[in-house]
Order: sequence, then structure tokens, then C-alpha cells
Amino acid sequence: MTPLLATYGLLDHVEGRIIVPTKTIINPDGVTTANPDYLRWESRDNFALTCVMLAVTEEIGVTIVTSKTSHEAWTRLGTTFVRQTAAQEDLLDQQWRDLEKEQQSMAVYINSVKQQALQYAQIGKPKSQADINRRIYTGLPIDWEPLILAQAERMLELSIEELESLLVGHEECRLYAASHNETLTPGGLSSEAPLSGILGSAPAAAHLTDVWD
Repeated sequence: MTPLLATYGLLDHVEGRIIVPTKTIINPDGVTTANPDYLRWESRDNFALTCVMLAVTEEIGVTIVTSKTSHEAWTRLGTTFVRQTAAQEDLLDQQWRDLEKEQQSMAVYINSVKQQALQYAQIGKPKSQADINRRIYTGLPIDWEPLILAQAERMLELSIEELESLLVGHEECRLYAASHNETLTPGGLSSEAPLSGILGSAPAAAHLTDVWD
């Protein structure tokens, strides 16, 4: 809305920076007549008021429908916006705290965090990169704790794209290992891969007969 008003030179009207001329003036002959400056101001202010009303939704429009000037409408909009922003922020804060990966894929989970962060930006309350990264890794299940503890400081400094790449890559490795049942033993060998699988098949047993029989 602001760019539209600025294009038509109406911001001074809606922000109340223009002094409203008197409605009438007294001519040198003592006759009171309509003030041409006021008529020009009224025409432009009505245009500004119309622009404001057309730019808002019907739900918000009911709060300014009785406004007499563009500045009055603009002031009411500001008050409404502050109230709605506070309510939206409270709701977003609750949703932000509840974000968890659970059974989602890592990519889907991280995208949900980014979408939530975008909603903060849309109400003028943007989240920092560190805030977004912290929300991502604090919403991971408990079995991700070893990675988080080892990489927590680094995770805060990574770009969101770098963190996503790290976590998605780690998830893919875990899924691959799980699909192949590759559970490592303390010695570093797969429990599914016996030693014979590495050294080759055991030699066939030799059955000797007693040559003296």
C-alpha cells in the first residue's frame, strides 16, 4: 500500500504531515467564500482515503469505514495492525516451540521450520539464522543427540542450506545403514559380516584314515 500512496504523492496526507487549510476564506471585500486550497486538499485526501480502503481486506476495512480523512483511517489501521501482529506473534511463538521432526523426513521438517520463520518475517518479526538453526536441531529426536552435542556450536554458524545438507546427508546414511542392517560391533566390523566373509571360506575339514588299518 505504501508504494502506491508514495507514487501518487499521498503519503503526506495519510501520515498527517500536511496542514489542513481552513474551509473558507474572507475576501478583501469581506465576503466569506470556499477556500480553493481546502477544496484541493479535500479532493486529494478523499483520493488517498479511497486508496487505503481499496487496499485492505473486507475484514480490516470495517475498522476504517467510518473514517472521515485518510489520516484517521491510516491511524486506525496502525492500531489494528499492532494488535493483530501481537496476536499473530503469540500464536507463532506457540507453533514455533511445538515444531519437532517426529516421523517426517528431514527435508520436510526443515522446510516446515523455514516456512514458520517466513511467517515471522511477514509480520515484521524476522528470526535470525542462529534462531532458525537452533529451532531445527532442538526439534530432532533424542537419538540425534550425539550429533547435536558434537556439532552444536558449528550448527549455529552454518547457513540454513549448509545445516540442511549436513542433516539430510546424515539421515540418508542412517537410512542406508538401517536398510542393510549394518550394526557395527565395538571392533568396527559389521555384525552381519562374519570374519569368514572377510578372510574367505574356512578350509574344508581333513578326515585322515589310519593307514595301518
